[in-house]
Amino acid sequence: MLASTGLPPSALWLEITEPGVMEDLETALETLNELHRIGVVMAVDDFGTGYSSLSYLNRLPVGIVELDRSFVSDVGQHGTNESIVRAVLAMAGALGLRVVAEGAETELQRDWLR
Repeated sequence: MLASTGLPPSALWLEITEPGVMEDLETALETLNELHRIGVVMAVDDFGTGYSSLSYLNRLPVGIVELDRSFVSDVGQHGTNESIVRAVLAMAGALGLRVVAEGAETELQRDWLR
């Protein structure tokens, strides 16, 4: 696909889901590491909803964390998830990861997340 479009590998983001990776972890690791080696960016989808989301950050070549919409829905309104979102943002920043906030739909949410 990259060859036919002429896009650089870094333009391709591959979403990783817990069930997809855990089904055959060793094969997934080989494939994901090879894609990372050529420059493809890995994104952990629905971060925070699976049992092993944190272990992804140590085992897989992750560049992006996609924060699940269930955590984002009430930010900016003194919601119960704001502390969790702050912690994920701080952790991702410390690890040099980008964060995508799934389900951010209002200006209030956008401004709070910045």
